[in-house]
Amino acid sequence: MDSAKIVNQILRMQRRGDMVDSIIQHVGLMLVEELTASRCVVWQIIGEELRVTNELTVNESACFLGNYLNSRESMSLVLEFLSRFPDESGSGVIVTNNLASEPMPVTTTKYLSLLDLGNVRARLLGQLRASGCFRGFVEIQQTTARDWTDEEISAFEDITIALSVVVQIDFERQRLQFDAEEARVINQIMQIFNKERSAKAAWSQASLLAAQHLGFRQVQLYLIDHNCKELVAQLDGESKVLLPGISIDLDGNPVIEVFRTSQPQLLNFHLYSRREPSNTDYPLFGIGKAALFPLASAGEALGVICFWQQISEVDPIPLQVRTQGLSQAGLFGAYAQRLMDHAESSAIREE
Repeated sequence: MDSAKIVNQILRMQRRGDMVDSIIQHVGLMLVEELTASRCVVWQIIGEELRVTNELTVNESACFLGNYLNSRESMSLVLEFLSRFPDESGSGVIVTNNLASEPMPVTTTKYLSLLDLGNVRARLLGQLRASGCFRGFVEIQQTTARDWTDEEISAFEDITIALSVVVQIDFERQRLQFDAEEARVINQIMQIFNKERSAKAAWSQASLLAAQHLGFRQVQLYLIDHNCKELVAQLDGESKVLLPGISIDLDGNPVIEVFRTSQPQLLNFHLYSRREPSNTDYPLFGIGKAALFPLASAGEALGVICFWQQISEVDPIPLQVRTQGLSQAGLFGAYAQRLMDHAESSAIREE
């Protein structure tokens, strides 16, 4: 296999601005053809999980694309690479000539099941690692036992090193875009809270903006009412009628759990609707995946903001939703505290 030809192709595509996914697809197919392999499967870290983002094959059935490993199994595989290749240069290939005699760690149950489903017998695994950052790995699969040659291993390593650089550059580009978009949304939310005179209008506008940014269609904001010992909904529902409050003494309710613990939760509410069927009157139950964030100020719990009904169904919910949601929840908490301070000042003046 002529690795220099493929590396040059990678560089040409990168220079002319081709999307990284297109580069990976093209190179993966070339690897399958040049190595006469069964498949090329690309695993990338998405959030906290390793996910199959690309699968290239000529004669074999595709059975890996879209699959992902949970955070524990993902970490096990990442540590396998880092322990074998501690050098941050990113070089190193895991070679398996016969999978039956060279099993992976026992914690990678789903990964081994996928290999069995794909009838994988031999593999080459090259890490996508540049600037010390591990982004995933490329896996060349063979459905029969195979003795990989030193030339094939060396060429494959050269190609994965070049791919690693392209993937890392794209990651940095996306991070800059992510930071710029996050700053824009935070600025817009702050402007709403500073300029809108009506608290109800401010809550509504800022909540809808946050929901859209996080990728959800629906949002509800609950604030604590100490007199009633309830979390009271602040936004009109679809019927334009405020939803009933939730008693802070109610157990088994995720909104209350987030309020009590001040910890965000990314959840699948089908689990709660089965566990607490009596709570289905609340709009968030039985809907599907949702994200809940605590509202607090100076260490005091003030409420919870809840998002549900994803615009684009993604499983699991992306990790950046947690990061962005916490940032935005901080603004909502500060605004809630400002309203409470204003209400207390008004009450004192009236006395």
